[in-house]
Amino acid sequence: MGVAIRRGLVVACLGLAQVACSGEDAGPQAGDCFGDPPRQVAAATTVDCEEATFELVAVAALDEAGTYPGLAELSALAFDRCSLAADDYTGRDVAASEFDIWFHHPNEQGWADGDRQFVCAVTRVDGRPLGGSTAG
Repeated sequence: MGVAIRRGLVVACLGLAQVACSGEDAGPQAGDCFGDPPRQVAAATTVDCEEATFELVAVAALDEAGTYPGLAELSALAFDRCSLAADDYTGRDVAASEFDIWFHHPNEQGWADGDRQFVCAVTRVDGRPLGGSTAG
């Protein structure tokens, strides 16, 4: 499930593939930059952050177990965690900046398959390239 937060508007993208990391490859990490939303970050090609429109600020596992909590609850949980991660990574209050938070979390099928990862990124409100890393 990929979601973009655009000044309070939540846009859900259904049916997205889950994020995968291999044991030998560190997989996607904070600071990796992409030209398109990193829905399939393990397979996506990184680009220079000067030209990128998305920068990962966190890739983490949800510690939730049991049945799928539902789209609304999982989106709220991912948004809360991604908001904190984005503020920490950028060193600013992202909600009051020129950046938005974008996140991806497992859909119901991914959850049933054991996927508990979520990906958090920042992107510019105006859609322009980042112009460099947003770190610090």
